[in-house]
Amino acid sequence: MNIRNIIVTFGLLAAAGSVTVACAQDTIFTYQGRLDDGNAPATGVYDLQFTLWKAASGPSQIGAPVTVNDQQVTNGLFTVSLDFGAGAFEGSARWLEVGVRAGASVGAYEILTPRTRVLPSPYAIYAGAAAVAGTASGVAANAVASSGIADGSITAADLNTASVDGRYVLKAGDTMTGPLTTPDLTVPGTITSSSLRSEIFSLRLNSPGDLEFTIDRDANPALLGFFEVFNGEGHHRFWVNEAGHGRIYGNWTADGTVAAAGFAGDGSGLTSAGLVRTTVLDVTCHPSVSYGTTYTKLVNIGSFTKQLAGSTIELTFNGRVYVGTMTNSATGAVFELRVDDTATTNGRARASLRFAEAGGGGIPTSITGIFTGLGTGTHTVNMWICGSYAGGRQAMLDTGCWGTDHVVVKELK
Repeated sequence: MNIRNIIVTFGLLAAAGSVTVACAQDTIFTYQGRLDDGNAPATGVYDLQFTLWKAASGPSQIGAPVTVNDQQVTNGLFTVSLDFGAGAFEGSARWLEVGVRAGASVGAYEILTPRTRVLPSPYAIYAGAAAVAGTASGVAANAVASSGIADGSITAADLNTASVDGRYVLKAGDTMTGPLTTPDLTVPGTITSSSLRSEIFSLRLNSPGDLEFTIDRDANPALLGFFEVFNGEGHHRFWVNEAGHGRIYGNWTADGTVAAAGFAGDGSGLTSAGLVRTTVLDVTCHPSVSYGTTYTKLVNIGSFTKQLAGSTIELTFNGRVYVGTMTNSATGAVFELRVDDTATTNGRARASLRFAEAGGGGIPTSITGIFTGLGTGTHTVNMWICGSYAGGRQAMLDTGCWGTDHVVVKELK
């Protein structure tokens, strides 16, 4: 096959009795061309491949190719419908490149040069995706997103204050009388409230500094106020009154020193696990990792020394696990704590991250594993990651490099 040239017309076209109309509400347009095979107009079945480009030459393709198989060409003329998707035509110059091969062929396409400049119907393609409207008497509901409104451009005069009640604050000095609902709230100062309450009140705190809770019960100092912490595994509740009396509900582990002026109780619930030594390994900033459906090492966290033969090693990771993006909504990620790149044989030392939890600031996670059969000497703690069904990118620990993630290593005899 000796394809000599292809003559194309694009946009508003009147030829051979047909009209191509570009529509701002659709991304499909009609394309008509003339194909010569050798020195005569082509007649027969051909496979056509169309690609869209930002420039007349060079690697600047936009989107994926559009392929039309077994297209009938008669006396050199053919008409096809093409769709390069939303955003392909946003006002900048575009060029079309055409590849041709015989309809019965499965070989490579013969690329016709040069690329053809796209000349759209006046206003039609750009209007549907115009970045700025020159003049508009109105817009459709929900047509203007927050990103399309300049910061500080809406003043009090533009607001219908009759529709704004006590649930909203318009200016400094106003008082909010109703509930506050917000997915994320950043407050650089102090929050003072006579009550924080609802059916379920959830307060998530992420602070590099100290956190202080003050409970004011002037009317009844003996009454206990409380706040509750949920770490994804269970609830832990702190109770305290103004006299300093309080209690803790839930199981707690202290990795440091617990000092007490006195102890009340018969001691029947106190046990000793035969602790030999405790080592705390801090997780330092590390590059993010891409992974697939087989386990990939995420990071070497640190090393510890095992003193006794026959002792057991207990590892507990406390920190944030993070994945930037996952391939699709059916996938997830599994983080696994290992020693010397080897998983434990005593159950599993894993935590999972769902697709919906990807991105953001990472998910607070605790992973515990028991390792037996390790020899004395130095060993390295690692974190590995694996995707279920599909992989992901930008996996890491200690999101934001706060230096708050760590692994507690306990040697037990």
